[in-house]
Amino acid sequence: MKILLITAYFPPDNGSAAHLFHDLAINLNTSEHEITVITTIPQYHPTGNTKKYKYKLLVKEHINGINILRIYCPRFEGIFKFGRGLWQVWASIALSIAAICVKRHHISLTYSPPLPLCLAGLLLKKFKKTKCIVNVQDLVPQSIIDLGLLTNPYLISIFGKLEKTVYSHADHITVMSEGNRNHVINIQKNDNKVSVVENWINVPNKHINHNTNTFRQTYNITESFIILFGGVLGYSQDLDVIIQAARLTIDRKDILWLIIGDGIQKQHLTDLIEEHQLTNIKLLPMMPREEYNEILSASTIGLATLKQSVKTPVIPSKIYNCMAFGKPIICMMDPSGDAPKLVTSCQCGISLKPGDAEALAENTMMLVDEPEMRLELSENGIGYIKDHLNIQNSTLKYLDIFKNLIENK
Repeated sequence: MKILLITAYFPPDNGSAAHLFHDLAINLNTSEHEITVITTIPQYHPTGNTKKYKYKLLVKEHINGINILRIYCPRFEGIFKFGRGLWQVWASIALSIAAICVKRHHISLTYSPPLPLCLAGLLLKKFKKTKCIVNVQDLVPQSIIDLGLLTNPYLISIFGKLEKTVYSHADHITVMSEGNRNHVINIQKNDNKVSVVENWINVPNKHINHNTNTFRQTYNITESFIILFGGVLGYSQDLDVIIQAARLTIDRKDILWLIIGDGIQKQHLTDLIEEHQLTNIKLLPMMPREEYNEILSASTIGLATLKQSVKTPVIPSKIYNCMAFGKPIICMMDPSGDAPKLVTSCQCGISLKPGDAEALAENTMMLVDEPEMRLELSENGIGYIKDHLNIQNSTLKYLDIFKNLIENK
């Protein structure tokens, strides 16, 4: 079977999108299948040596048996007010053209967001009779409407029509949770072509002794307990609540609040930390997966926060990462969403009302002071990951979808 993966991010780019499709490509790549990836030239916090991509408009690679076609798509963040949106449109057009130009594949699987990138799969379906599957990771435009970042009725209408077009014309749609599935079904009215394939995560073979962790020397971290938030520092993450909780726990010299990532809110966070002269919180840039995992392994608690206004039923990948590394989670999201339900049903953490800094501070100190409770939550999280969220199971689910589409022409 010839399978085409289309994604705006792929290693050495860093981030959940890049890692998810890389893991899937590796596991799909057997003697029975030929895997091709169409993606962009690495620009999103890439790791390792990226000199070979410099000044290149197009790069063809063959790595670990996978064919990779990379297209240069300039980034406009910080240059224009709507620079990110412009990049998404540019990348979607460029990768769609590339997809049309490569040889025919039996299956195309496109990662969304960006939502316009899904048009690549629809074009392949129309002109090359390729079966089109869309993997929806973010419910655009609803997620940005909830944040108040998309208010123009004309633009809302355009994005809404695009979303409906993609969902209606795709041969199959995969989502990460039941809440996401219900959202998609409400739009395209066909529950038979929407499947839940939960995002996978690997449980590490061994954990690092936090007392000998090298990153502690690198970043001068002496506190015993690390409360970690890692990921995009955007408007939706409600990172102010972490700053407020740090202020409330300033007298706990054994606790460090650690934020790792990059995004539009980074300078705002830096300003707040300086304004309140907080010494119990550190802000570090996005880092390679291996280094981040080292820090996660040494952490005590993982945080997952979103603003109350975000109603889309997302499960951030950081939750799965924390579970895999045996870290109790404090989840602060809309209680009707899939993430709080997961944390509660698995008993791998605590679910709190979004924006409640006092509750965050109190529950953090409670977990820090209750090692037996932390251990129980830790074991529950690891158990769930091992039973439900391994890459092998997800790969088999995708292969079943692929085969059913091809057999039922």
